[in-house]
Amino acid sequence: MKNILIISCIASLLILAAAPAHADIVALQFSGSITQVSVDNVFGDIAFGDAFHGTLTFDSTASDLVPADPSIGTYAWSSPFGMTVTIDGHEFDASGSLTI
Repeated sequence: MKNILIISCIASLLILAAAPAHADIVALQFSGSITQVSVDNVFGDIAFGDAFHGTLTFDSTASDLVPADPSIGTYAWSSPFGMTVTIDGHEFDASGSLTI
């Protein structure tokens, strides 16, 4: 019985080791409403209570461009990766370089 347990443990480890490791693309959708508007609102028509929505899509296997600073991550992505936010008809697109 002990041999069967050892063999099944070894077989399980081999199966886990043989499975290819990969990271999936992470895609997040978010929405909410504006709770604070700065005095220097450059658009003038964004107001308290306005709805916003957006997406954040990134490749979790991307390499950090500044690995020496562990407090942030800086990544350069190209389409379809990046972030978009729409507020009151204004669309903001941060596809390309993003600091997290």
